[in-house]
Amino acid sequence: MKIHLSLTLTAALSCLVSLSSYAQWVPVNGPFASEVLSLYNADGKIFAGTIHGLFISVDSGESWTGTPLSDAVTSLTCSGNTLFAAGGLAYRSLDHGLTWTASTPGMATSAVISLLSIGDSIIAGTFGHVFLSTDTGTTWTELGSGLPYTIVNSLAAAPDGAGNEIFAGMGKFIGTSGEGVYLLSGVNGSWMRMDSGMTNHDVRTLLADHGGLFAGTYGGGVFRSGNYGKTWSQANSGFGSAVVFTLRSGIGEGGVARLFAGAGDGLYLSTDAGESWTLFDSGLGRIPVLSLNIKTDSSSTDMAMLAGSLHGEVFRSTDHGASWGQLTSGLTQDETVASISANGSNVFAGTFDGGIFHSTNNGIQWAQFSPVQTNIPVLSLAYEASIAGDPHVFAGTFSEGAFSSTDDGTTWTLASSGLDYWVHCFAISSFQLEANTILAGTNSGVYASTNDGASWTTLGLHNHVVVSLALPPPSETPGDTLIYAGTGESGVFRSSDKGKSWTEVNSGLGDSTIKSLLVVQNTGGPIELFAGTFYGGVFRSTDRGDSWEAVDSGLTDTRANCFAADRVGGGTVLVAGTNGGVFISTNSGTHWKAVNEGMTSMHVSSLAMSDTFLYAGTEGGIWRRPLSEIITSVNPSGKILPREFMLYQNYPNPFNPATNISFELPTEAFVTLSIYDILGRRVALLLSGPSSPGSHELTFSPTGLSSGVYFCRLIAEPTAQSSPMKGRVWIETNKLVYQR
Repeated sequence: MKIHLSLTLTAALSCLVSLSSYAQWVPVNGPFASEVLSLYNADGKIFAGTIHGLFISVDSGESWTGTPLSDAVTSLTCSGNTLFAAGGLAYRSLDHGLTWTASTPGMATSAVISLLSIGDSIIAGTFGHVFLSTDTGTTWTELGSGLPYTIVNSLAAAPDGAGNEIFAGMGKFIGTSGEGVYLLSGVNGSWMRMDSGMTNHDVRTLLADHGGLFAGTYGGGVFRSGNYGKTWSQANSGFGSAVVFTLRSGIGEGGVARLFAGAGDGLYLSTDAGESWTLFDSGLGRIPVLSLNIKTDSSSTDMAMLAGSLHGEVFRSTDHGASWGQLTSGLTQDETVASISANGSNVFAGTFDGGIFHSTNNGIQWAQFSPVQTNIPVLSLAYEASIAGDPHVFAGTFSEGAFSSTDDGTTWTLASSGLDYWVHCFAISSFQLEANTILAGTNSGVYASTNDGASWTTLGLHNHVVVSLALPPPSETPGDTLIYAGTGESGVFRSSDKGKSWTEVNSGLGDSTIKSLLVVQNTGGPIELFAGTFYGGVFRSTDRGDSWEAVDSGLTDTRANCFAADRVGGGTVLVAGTNGGVFISTNSGTHWKAVNEGMTSMHVSSLAMSDTFLYAGTEGGIWRRPLSEIITSVNPSGKILPREFMLYQNYPNPFNPATNISFELPTEAFVTLSIYDILGRRVALLLSGPSSPGSHELTFSPTGLSSGVYFCRLIAEPTAQSSPMKGRVWIETNKLVYQR
C-alpha cells in the first residue's frame, strides 16, 4: 500500500488542467489501424480521433502528430474558434489544437461520448445524461431528465416546422445504445422515447437533414422519420450491410443534396433522401467506414470529404466521393511489433504479420518492405552503420532465415547460407583482431558470420533455442571475448573463447526461461549482466554470470521481455519492457519505476533507443518517448539524478530481522524518515536531516517491537534555493509487515 501526498505551501488552484505539458508516451505516425472514430477538418488541419487518442495533420494527411489526448476520442466538433473533443472527458482547445484542457465544470463524471455544436452552444452526451454549455465549455448544465442509463452515442438538432434550428423547443434528439431515440422539448423538460416503427434500437448515429431524421443502427441499417421521430420506417434499399456507424450530408454537383452512410462494408450514397443507396468503392474499397467529415467550400460547390476506417486509414475525396485517396499509410497501430532497431533518426520495426517498416524521421512517417511474404513474423532486427563500409540492416524471421539490406530496407537479400531458419536475435560486435562479427541466436544454437551474412558457421549450443544474445562493450573491456546466450528452456550460457565452448551459468537464477539479456558497465565498475525471464522478473549478476540475484523491486509485472540501456555520465539508465508496460532503473536494477504515462498498449515486446527517443514495440504498434522526459540530469560526479521524489517499497516485506528502505531525491532536501505503528505512534526515527539528491538506502532492524503492521513515512522538503520545488513538502507512506 502506498499513500502519496504533495503539499504546496504557496497555494494555487486551477479548475482546468492543461494537457500540453504532460510528459508521456505517444504512438508514432498515427492514426494507424486503431479505429478512426471521429474526423474534423478546420483551419488547414485534419483532426483524427482514434481508439488511441487524437492525431493532427497539418500537411493534408501526409504525416500525423500525436497529442496528449490518449484516450479514445469518439467525437470532434467546433464552436467559433474553439475546438472540442470527447476523449473520456470533454476537452477544448483555444489555439487550433496545439493545447487542450479538460472542460467539465458542472458535468457529471461519466465519460463523454458525443458532441454537437449548435451556434454558440455545445451539447455533450454521456452515459444517461446530456449537458449544455453556452460559454464555450467553461460551465455545463444538465438538460432534461428521464434518460435511461446507457450510452448516448449521437446527438442531432432537428429544425422546427418553420425550418429554423432551435435548441429549447422541439428539436434535439439523441440515440442511445439499445434504447432507440429520445426527444427533449424544453431545457427543463423530460426526455420522451420516440422510436415507433424501429425494429432495431441500438442507434449509433443520428442525422437531421433534408426534411427528415435518419438513424443508423448496429444491425438494423438505416431508419428514416419524416415527422421528427414520431414514426420510423426502414430505408435500406441498396444497402449490403446492416451495421451503420455514421451518417453525414452535403450538397453535391448541381446543388443536389447527398446523404452518406459509413457502414460495415463501405460508404453508401443516397441522392433521394434515403429512398435508395449506392455503394461508393472507387479507391475506398469495401472497408468498414467508422467516421465521416464533409466540408463544403462556401464560395463554390466543392466538397472535401474525409473517411476514417476500422483499420486506421484516413481517406480523402475532392470530387463528391466519386474517387478516394488514402492519407495515412505505414505502420499500423494494431500491428504487434516483435522487434525494433534504431540508429539516429532511422527506425526499423519488424512485425508478426506485416513485414518490416522503416522510418527516417523518428517514426513520423513509415514505409513498408517485405523481404518475404508479409505474413511471416520478423522476430529480430539489427542495424549496423559500419559493416564493410556500408550500412547494413539484418532481419531474422520466424521460418525463412535471415535477410540483409544495404539500402535502408528498399531491397533485401537472403542471408541464410548455413543458418537455421528460425532467427530469434542478433548481436553485432567487433571482436579484437578480427573482422566485424554478426551473431545470430536460433532454434538450434548460436551462429556467426564474418562476411555480412553471406555465410554462417555454428558456434555450438545446438540443442538449445537461443532467444537472446549479449556482449560486453568492447571499448570498456579490451581483449574480452565473452558471449552470453539466453535460452528458452535452460537459462543462461557463457562463452569466454569466442563461442568455441559454453558453460551454463544459472546459480541463483530463479527462472530458466529467458526472454532477454543485457550487459552494461558503469565507469570504474564491474560488468553487470541482467536477465529478463518469463515469469520470475529480472535477475542481476555482478560476477560475469557466476551467481545471480533477483532485482525486481517496483516491477508490477514479472515478465521482462526486453531491455534497453543509456549511458549518462558515469552511470546507466536501465529500461525494461514487460507485459505491464515500461520500467526504468537508475540504480542497477535495485529499484524499478513505471514510466507508462500516455501508453495504452502495455504488452511491450521490444525496445530501442536512438540519440533522443526511447521506442517501445507493443501489440498496439510503436510508441515513442523523448529520453529527456525519463532522464532529467546528471550531477557533477556523473551520477544520474531521479526525476521526482520516490519512496520505494521496503524489501523484503514481510521481513525478519531487518528490511531495506530506499528513496530517491531529485534535489537537496531536509528528510525525515520515520516508522509508525497502527495507532499512529512513532516507534523509530531513521533519518532527520539534510540529504543530497540521488538514491539513498537505509536498513531498519526493529528492536523491542512486536509482530504486526507498521508504516514508513518519508517527509522531504527541498532546500536548494535554485530548485523550482522549493516551498513544497512531499510526503509518502508505505506499509511494512514485521514477523518475529
